[in-house]
Amino acid sequence: MKQNFIYQLVLLYHKMGLAFDLFLIVAFVVIWFIINVKIKSKATVWFNRIGFGFGLFGIVLLGLISRVTSTMQYNLIPFRHISNATIYYIQGIVSNILFFVPIGLTLPYLLVDRCRKPVPVSIILGFLISVSVEVLQLILRRGVFETEDIIINTLGTAIGTLSFVFSKRVRRKDDKT
Repeated sequence: MKQNFIYQLVLLYHKMGLAFDLFLIVAFVVIWFIINVKIKSKATVWFNRIGFGFGLFGIVLLGLISRVTSTMQYNLIPFRHISNATIYYIQGIVSNILFFVPIGLTLPYLLVDRCRKPVPVSIILGFLISVSVEVLQLILRRGVFETEDIIINTLGTAIGTLSFVFSKRVRRKDDKT
């Protein structure tokens, strides 16, 4: 029964496509900015923890659970298919970037009290999460290990992390006025 429910969720996601990704990520980022920049309460810690958890859940759901292959498949040449890119290929690239933005947005906030340089550490952790997902796809035969995905996912983490840096600057300006 659970597997059928997850399968139905994945089918629904694939039908909605990129618009659903955009809606989820934009809604998350807007809410994140409101809570972290404007409200500045103790709820921000919990929101960031929950946001990071949902980000990981989405990555695992779409990266591992929703895919099945019968053999170990891998592509070590990044952007090999870009010359004959289809709309689905472009959608995959944009989706990968979008799903790692919340990871990059929440990680620095969660690490700010634990390490001296949360921004580079967040990007490195995003890279390691991406590598972990790709290796698990290869081992579990749940998709294709692609170096391109690692690059794109890390880019998404970096975009989220830079958004965190931007929000800190906006917050400082608000505090000064």
